[in-house]
Amino acid sequence: MIAEARAAKSPSEPLPGASTTDRFPFVRGRIVSGEIALTAREEVRVSGPLLALVEGIEIGRSRPLSACAAGDEVAIPIRRFPFVALPCEIRFSGEDGVDLAPSLPVASAAEAVRLAGPGEVTCDGLRIENGIVTGTVTNALNGLAAPVLVATVNEVVRQVHVGPLRLRDEGGSTCRISLNLDAGDLTETGAVIGIHTLPSFEPIAHLHFARTDRDALVEAVTRLEAKVAQLSARARIDAAGSRRILEEAVARQQTRLDDVIEYFAALVHDRGSQAPGDPRAAAEIDQTVQAFYEIIRQPRGGRAAPLARDILCLAPAHAAYGDDWYPLETDDGVPCRWMSKAATLFNPAADRRATGLLVSVLSYIGDTPPDLFLALDDGEALSGEPLGLIDGRSYTIRFTLPTPKHFGVARLIAGRALRSSEIDRAPSDARLLSFRVTGIRLLLEPEEVDRSEIMSG
Repeated sequence: MIAEARAAKSPSEPLPGASTTDRFPFVRGRIVSGEIALTAREEVRVSGPLLALVEGIEIGRSRPLSACAAGDEVAIPIRRFPFVALPCEIRFSGEDGVDLAPSLPVASAAEAVRLAGPGEVTCDGLRIENGIVTGTVTNALNGLAAPVLVATVNEVVRQVHVGPLRLRDEGGSTCRISLNLDAGDLTETGAVIGIHTLPSFEPIAHLHFARTDRDALVEAVTRLEAKVAQLSARARIDAAGSRRILEEAVARQQTRLDDVIEYFAALVHDRGSQAPGDPRAAAEIDQTVQAFYEIIRQPRGGRAAPLARDILCLAPAHAAYGDDWYPLETDDGVPCRWMSKAATLFNPAADRRATGLLVSVLSYIGDTPPDLFLALDDGEALSGEPLGLIDGRSYTIRFTLPTPKHFGVARLIAGRALRSSEIDRAPSDARLLSFRVTGIRLLLEPEEVDRSEIMSG
């Protein structure tokens, strides 16, 4: 494979006076998603492709080669990753088994996903047993990629519990999934259940339960029942959210009224010594009052502030947070909630079109913040944009919708969730955690308002 005297020496026996890297004809170059590039240190004669191996299992190979000059780059596409114990190493060799480059350590499943992608997820054996939907999920290409799944029960999005990954004899990994059904899910007309992957929301399994033969009328009644259930849930949320919006509006109006009283009290005190008939003093007072009107009309900061009804603040105690969030807690007096791999948020303003969401993160699990995705109803998942770290762990994640749209249910999906036992050898919390959130702000499309009525009011 390698026509160099250096390659004749065993890889486990480095040359005298040489570093570990010097005994290999290639060094690692670029490492990007789905590809590892090796760079030739000097002229090398080769025959055949370069292989990437994990515990002897091939995960990628380059194009066939004949010779490489110093500085030439050889790309090895990574197409799969086996289910192996972590940490592990990726070896680079020829078809004769001789190592050609330093091995690449892989410490976490997230690194395996970045190299080989999420793989191909399929679901088999979906069925209902004692009110629980069960099935088997298989990932034949990436055995370390834990699937992120949601279910639709009569078009209502629900969370799916994913069990631990296990080795698959044919390669890759497999795991069991389960979904608890409520009594109201199985109506007289039956139930339609679908399993979807995130963030693409691609369907991978479908199950239909019916008491009688379905026809067009039964299909329409099932959809109508699902819509009625969604509208009922939104109505309950509106009752709790409307009161909070009203309280915020009253508090904001009281603040502005206090500013008016304070300003005019100071004005009367400063001008109390002026002669009643002094025209210069009267003109100065008129000018001051006019300037005050301009200040009141403009928001602080010099920018046009959105109206209160265009920003819906959802505190951690709000009824819009689904049951899949962890219970409300406080951190130094700040209310917050932990979310697991995925969490549900119901829209209290489903009658208005939304333009985006802002998620206030107090902290996250692990050393680096995981990615966060957002899926609205049955739409495609969007990736969140961090707005900047505040103290190293607290920051805001912004989701901007391509176009304003109505939605009823939002799903937040974290790219990674861990348990304390995976970080600390003496954990005190056995929950699966990703983000700790202090609030969510829903950005709504501005409504048309008659500005003359505001000025006159």
